[in-house]
Amino acid sequence: MWPYVFIFIFALFFGIAHKDKVTTRLTEGITLLLSISLIYWAVEYGFTNDHNWFLLFLMVIAFVLSIFSIVSALTHIQLSRTIRLTLSICSSIIMFAFAVDNILRVFSNPAIESSYLSDALYISLQYFLLGVSAVYIMQNFMLLAAFLPNKNGNYKRDLKESKEDHIVRYSDEQVSIKQSLFCILFTGITYWMNHKFQILPRHTMIWFMLLIFPFILHLLTSLNRQKN
Repeated sequence: MWPYVFIFIFALFFGIAHKDKVTTRLTEGITLLLSISLIYWAVEYGFTNDHNWFLLFLMVIAFVLSIFSIVSALTHIQLSRTIRLTLSICSSIIMFAFAVDNILRVFSNPAIESSYLSDALYISLQYFLLGVSAVYIMQNFMLLAAFLPNKNGNYKRDLKESKEDHIVRYSDEQVSIKQSLFCILFTGITYWMNHKFQILPRHTMIWFMLLIFPFILHLLTSLNRQKN
C-alpha cells in the first residue's frame, strides 16, 4: 500500500510545482473534452436511468451546457467575455465534480495487494491520477469559492475580480473544426470501448483522457506544422 501512497504524494507535489503546465489554460478544445467526458460519466453513473427529479434537473442543465460547448467548438461563434466566463465556470464545475468522484472512488476501493505487474501498474496509475486530480480540485475549488460572499470583503468588487479571473484563464482563440471533430471521434470511440469492455474504471479512464489527450493533440499539431 505504501508505494502507492508515495506515488500519490509525488503526483500531488509534481502537480503543485508544475500547476501551470498540468492545469493548462482553458480552451474550447478542453471544454469540449470535458463535455464529452461529462456525457460518458452520466451514462456510466446511471443518471440517465435515475428517477430523482432533482438529479435529472441538474443533468438537464449539465447537458445543455455541454451542447453549448460542443456547438461553440464546431462553429466560429466569437468567444466574447460572457461566453468565456460561462465556459470557464462550467469547466470548473465539471472538473471539480470529476476530481471529487475520482478521490471518493479510489479511496473506497478495497485494499488490493498483488504481486502481478499488471495489477501493480493499474493501481499505480490510479494513485498517480489521484494526485493530479487533487491539484485540479484545489484550483477549481478556489475559483468557485471566490463567488461566495465574504463577510469582511466588498462582495461587488470580489465578484468582479472572480469573473475576471475566469475570463483571463480562458483563451479567446478558437480551435479548428478539424481538431474538434478529432476530439469527438477519438474520445467518443475510447469511451465507447471502455463502456463495452470495461478496460478501466469510469473515473480512471476520464482522468487518463484528460491527461493524455492534450498531449496527443499537441503532438499531432506539431507534426502537421513540420509537414507544412
